[in-house]
Amino acid sequence: MRALGDAAGMYVGRPNKMDDIEPLEPINDRILKALVVVKEKGSGIERRFVLIVEHRGHEIDVADPAGKGLSVVTPSELWKAWELGARRGRPWMATISVG
Repeated sequence: MRALGDAAGMYVGRPNKMDDIEPLEPINDRILKALVVVKEKGSGIERRFVLIVEHRGHEIDVADPAGKGLSVVTPSELWKAWELGARRGRPWMATISVG
């Protein structure tokens, strides 16, 4: 992801600690958050990257290229999918900003 960000003139970073970060809340209008989420698909699961586009209280717009494109989800749905996407007990999150 960092290589794609570099090619597009963007900075992709990951927090070292998740203790002081609220992953679903926006930082500002110039920084987007990407998450790894899991969705049940048939008898298995599908792990993929999503981008939080906009947060409006009880609705979050999520860009999901592997899913339906642009989707509207609730914070609780996104939180559950994000926690299910954890590896070794650590959910994945990155910030993306213009470099």
